[in-house]
Amino acid sequence: MTGLINFPVSLRQQISVALRSSDVEKMYGKPNIARDGTPYSYEIRKKPDNSQLIVIYNSQSKMVTEIWQLNTLLKKEAFSKLVIKTANVDDVKKIDPFTHLVETSENKAVSEHQLIDGRATINYVKENQQWVIASIEFTIPGRRADLSSILKPEDLKEILP
Repeated sequence: MTGLINFPVSLRQQISVALRSSDVEKMYGKPNIARDGTPYSYEIRKKPDNSQLIVIYNSQSKMVTEIWQLNTLLKKEAFSKLVIKTANVDDVKKIDPFTHLVETSENKAVSEHQLIDGRATINYVKENQQWVIASIEFTIPGRRADLSSILKPEDLKEILP
């Protein structure tokens, strides 16, 4: 199930993998922090590499809605130096080392990244055996499921740059 970490939301909603908090605990152990909230609850696990694994649950169903591993929330500007049709997934991994590239069809892929102010979705095309950036889309800040709008301030400060 580690393949679902940093997995793009648009794709995760289309697959039928249902994880509960007990499933996550079996895979990753007990959380360091657990918070109940509405409509989302969350758990944070500190990883040996000093990153954090943040698991978001639907408060009513207790089903996992998102799993993110990161060191820090990124700023939109972090992606501004990436040149469309020139930069590739290795350039993205220099910005976000936990990049999870998901192939969506032949020669196309996508990755998603949590930002302080929304999300970045990067679309790729395969050219000469390299995943080259085709486009970068940014969500509107304040989306309900963004970490910056779910995490309590004392937890959020741990992943702010």
